[in-house]
Amino acid sequence: MYCVRGYALSLFVLLRCAVLDSLAKIAGLSACPQGDFRIVHDGCVIHVVVHRDDDDDLNGLTLVTAYGAAMPSTAELRAIRPMAIKLRRETMADREARASGLVQSWLAEDEYFDGYVYVDSPPHDSGVLAAVLGPVVRHAACSLLQLRFEEIVIDVDGEVHAYMNGHTAALKDRDNAAQRALEALSTLARELPAVGRLPGRHPSPPLAGIVRELGWIGVVGWGLNVSLVGLAAICFEWLTGKQPGGQGFDLVMLVGFALVCGLAASRLLGALVTKRAKGRSDTLKLRKEAGWAGFTGGSTLVFAAVLTLWLGYQAFLG
Repeated sequence: MYCVRGYALSLFVLLRCAVLDSLAKIAGLSACPQGDFRIVHDGCVIHVVVHRDDDDDLNGLTLVTAYGAAMPSTAELRAIRPMAIKLRRETMADREARASGLVQSWLAEDEYFDGYVYVDSPPHDSGVLAAVLGPVVRHAACSLLQLRFEEIVIDVDGEVHAYMNGHTAALKDRDNAAQRALEALSTLARELPAVGRLPGRHPSPPLAGIVRELGWIGVVGWGLNVSLVGLAAICFEWLTGKQPGGQGFDLVMLVGFALVCGLAASRLLGALVTKRAKGRSDTLKLRKEAGWAGFTGGSTLVFAAVLTLWLGYQAFLG
């Protein structure tokens, strides 16, 4: 089994590198580059941003090009910038959430596009989205998603990004696929209309500050407290039969209690965010982020609070 998995992983890495090789050859490079490079395709400058992990293994890549049209302040179309229009493949969860009214996303009244692509964007006038996501842009976006790009973001500080996750399936017909991806992205960028800047900012997600702070607490807590100190102490108790902190203190029960409280916090925060975010296009993502932040941050706070109280009791009253 391990040999089969190792072979599959090696084949996957080779195919992923072959995708990068194809782009490098189009750029006129003799070897697969370790860093970023650029390609000029049909007059469009496309930057290939390479994502690697700490072991220098390829994690994915992003194709970046400028938003094709100039952005004069006198443009007929106006919107809060950046527009940050995200396009990805629609899932069954997206369809069910839209049918229940939990999310609202823009529909082009294009049967194929609406059934294949999910439009996740801040609130924009429907006329702006209809103009930006015209027929040619929609066709180019579908082509990129069919080529295993995970997400396309239109107008990231005046740029268009097409991101390919390193964990997705390797592209078939790699050389032609790389060429088709460049053609689709350059076509998409050129067809985007000029959109002037409206004053103001996009509304923040509900309870964004609480979710952000709990998320950071969870990262620190699970990285330094629960996952290292807690698990080490559990192993110590299991191996020696002794409980750290004195008689009557059961670390296993504390960790279990913290996890239960984390689950309760996850359900509560997720429900609050879902209620306040209902009708947005990113409600499902916000609910997931809130649930994870509530679980990790809540469990860390409970674990640290109870452990601190017990150690204080031991020090002053024990």
